[in-house]
Formats: sequence, structure tokens, C-alpha cells
Amino acid sequence: MKNKNLKSLHIFLTNSQKLKIVLLSILYIFCFTSCKTENKSKNKNNFNLDKKIANILDVYDHAYLSEENELIGVTYYKKNNDRYVKLKLKGIDELNLPLISAGAKSGEYKKDNYVWYWKRHEGQYKAEFNDGSKEFKLLEIDEDVYSNKKYKLPTINIKEGYQVIPSTVVRVNSRGVWPSFDEKLGTVEVFDDKGNLLSVEVLWADEKWIKNGPDMYSCFLQFDVKEPTKGKIVISNNYRDKKDKKSIEIPVILINI
Repeated sequence: MKNKNLKSLHIFLTNSQKLKIVLLSILYIFCFTSCKTENKSKNKNNFNLDKKIANILDVYDHAYLSEENELIGVTYYKKNNDRYVKLKLKGIDELNLPLISAGAKSGEYKKDNYVWYWKRHEGQYKAEFNDGSKEFKLLEIDEDVYSNKKYKLPTINIKEGYQVIPSTVVRVNSRGVWPSFDEKLGTVEVFDDKGNLLSVEVLWADEKWIKNGPDMYSCFLQFDVKEPTKGKIVISNNYRDKKDKKSIEIPVILINI
């Protein structure tokens, strides 16, 4: 009887151990699958964010990111000796704010309920954005870390098919692939649909000037057409020898106002 009880106990323990192994295996598989799915989703989200950042940096000088992943494109510029900031954020294609106060390492831009404030602290550029209902605290993104693009050409804010008018701003980021001379990156020519040259403008450095590095250059278009017409703008480098000339042609719609 005693041997029978011991045998039953042994069978019970053996089955319990088997059940335990099965349950642990199921738990392991569940955890592994969940972690794999989470990592895959996280990698996809990171890829999408990097792509958005790269797209922002194609057009804007800077990109800022909040802890809530609010991404804002930022460009500082001057117009008629006044300073402005141009912002691109979710739900707003373009927001221009005038400078109201500036310090050695800070600046505040404001219009209506919108406020943009930046400062340099411990080697980092930080910013706050307020639209009257919510506020974001942001850090400037290091383009070299987040953008994996290897640029072969400068990037330009005007894209194929854009409608342009006199006073349209053409902004070009040299990306370090076109060198500049004396703060000039090159020229922007405007042609109508018959190939007539309507104007030539010089791309000047916006503020700081880096001779062989990535930097922003801009100019205002000037032309006159009687009615909307197809045309093109041609951005050319500041070449010293004709064999070194490089150009980018962008078909556009010319509109006079």
C-alpha cells in the first residue's frame, strides 16, 4: 500500500513538473512574441519620425521636438530689417511671428495668441511654443543624428508645380554640396513658357555664413507676367569656371498679383 502511494505521488509530481514546463514555455513564447511585436512597432514609429524630421529639414533650417513628439519646423529670417520666425507644425502649414524681444542667447516672437520663445542653455537650443491653449517645451534636433540622407544636391523650398508670385521667397539649403563665395551661393533665374528670361536674383546667406558647410541662402523673386503661365526657375551655383556650373530646374506656375 505504501509503495502504491509513493508511486502515485511520483506520477503526480512528474505530471506537475510537465505541466509547469508547458506553462513556462507558453509564457516564454507569449513574452517573446509581445516583445518582438513591440520592438517592431517601435522601430516603425522611429522610422516614420525620422522621415518626418528629414522632410522638415528639407525646407526649414531647424527642427524641434517635444516630449509628446510634437514636431515643429523653424526658420528665422529678416524682412525690411525686421526679424521673424516661420513655424511649421501639426495643423498649421505656415505661421510667421515677429520678434518682440531678444537677448544674447534668447529671443521671443509673438503674434495674437501664438508665442515662440527660444534660448541657448548648456550648449543646447531649447524652445517653448504656446498657441493660447497649450504649451510645448522642445529641444532642437541634431540633424546629423536624425537625418540619414546623404545629399547630392542642395534642398529647395520650391517644388515642381508650385504657384509663385513676385516676392515669393526662394530658400536653398546648400547642404555643403555647393560651396559659396562672398556670402553668395548662386543665382535664381525665372523663365516663362517661351524661354524668355524674366529676372535673375542672387542667393545671399541669411545670417551666418559657412563657406563650405550646410547653410541657408535666399532671395525674393521679381518678375512680371500678364496672366498665369507655365514657367520655370533655374537655381545655379556660384561657379568660377563654366565647366563647374551646376543647375537645378523646377517647373512652376507664374502668377502676377
